[in-house]
Amino acid sequence: MKSENKPDTQNIGNAGEYFVASVLSANGFTTTITLGRAEAYDIIAICPKTKKAIKIQVKTSWSQDSWQLSEKDEKSDDDQFYIFVNLNEFKKSPEYWVFESRIVSKYLIESHNSWLITPGKYGQKHNPTKMRKFIIKKDDHTPIWFDEKYIKDKCKEAHNNISIILEIDKM
Repeated sequence: MKSENKPDTQNIGNAGEYFVASVLSANGFTTTITLGRAEAYDIIAICPKTKKAIKIQVKTSWSQDSWQLSEKDEKSDDDQFYIFVNLNEFKKSPEYWVFESRIVSKYLIESHNSWLITPGKYGQKHNPTKMRKFIIKKDDHTPIWFDEKYIKDKCKEAHNNISIILEIDKM
């Protein structure tokens, strides 16, 4: 169901980036939004404790816990994070989940490979595509390790928890 008040895709993405930048700033990070000038990330954040630069890719949805990504998101980087934002149609506060890029990369590779080998609706072979999807719940192509326990524990820990970036930065 499409909302009458749903902004266009570009504005949804911008809202997510500015939301994440505000959360980071409120937690002591110095942030810069790249405004599309960096293909692999949307925000550069300087950690308040270590002064280390961290790259952040923001993916935003209007009203669901499912985000579209692409083949390029299968690459991981030690100093990169993904923050998945659900704006909740602004009917309630936005929510976000923080994941290291290595987790997102592994998820995307495994779920896409599962989709490729699974017959389509009419038994046909799926054709390769550059599109990927990240979902915070089980579906037919969720990697085996991304099980109910992982969702209950790790996704709950990642929910509205920007301190994950600070904890990783200490290592």
